[in-house]
Amino acid sequence: MTYKLISLANVQLSRLLGLVRAIEVVKLERTERPSWGVLVRGRGFDRLIQDDILFAPTLIRPLSAYLPRPRAFHSPRHAQRFIEGMGRTPVGWLKSRRMSGQ
Repeated sequence: MTYKLISLANVQLSRLLGLVRAIEVVKLERTERPSWGVLVRGRGFDRLIQDDILFAPTLIRPLSAYLPRPRAFHSPRHAQRFIEGMGRTPVGWLKSRRMSGQ
């Protein structure tokens, strides 16, 4: 199944606004080697998290390297650790700021 892509900044904003229902690990359809991606299920959308494009003046890459593609992980465990690193609650970082400021 094909999904559209969403940037990580937009995912975090959607989580803050309460639009994200679930974030889960899915297997990507690749023929050369198995890989997993992170699927964001929200209110009215299902999107894969987009891979960040690294821009640097000294990098020489083919044009296909600049096309949007999903962020791929080598194992489901790595993808799950990425999800855990994003935080469990949409406003968890706000709560931690308030507690540390008191």
